[in-house]
Amino acid sequence: MKRVSKQIILRPAKVSDYPFLFDLLKMSMKDYYMATYGGWDDKEEYSYLLDSLKDTDCRIIEIDSAAAGVLSVRESEGCLFLNEMQILPEYRDKGIGSALLDRLIVRSEKEGIPICLEVLKVNIKAVRLYERKGFRRNGESETHIKMVRDADKKKPSPQGDGLVLF
Repeated sequence: MKRVSKQIILRPAKVSDYPFLFDLLKMSMKDYYMATYGGWDDKEEYSYLLDSLKDTDCRIIEIDSAAAGVLSVRESEGCLFLNEMQILPEYRDKGIGSALLDRLIVRSEKEGIPICLEVLKVNIKAVRLYERKGFRRNGESETHIKMVRDADKKKPSPQGDGLVLF
């Protein structure tokens, strides 16, 4: 894995980013949705995307001023809920997702609140990443695994290089 040595910037998403976010969703998730739900409808998924971003701190991941992905988090029921983390294919497997999670873990530990998420069962690569980062399974539905990472102020926090987060 060749790691990204450039600075990763997270900037607030704007309405003008919505087409990028939908294209990213389609590239990142369509195969998983097909495997899980048996279909994909552009109009329905675009509407779902817009609804899922309401009340979240949605950030565009930028590398060298180019949009490379999305990270959205919301505070929900006593946890930081990781709503979306998607990265363009050409930026995957370079440590970006891991670095983003590290910075979110720092925030979680600083604020003393856990990180929660739901991931499609068929997205094994994401499940493995979350497990490596200390998330544990705490429930499931027919389609998703629910995971949580408790805030632990006693553990040294991971460090992310060149990452500006929230």
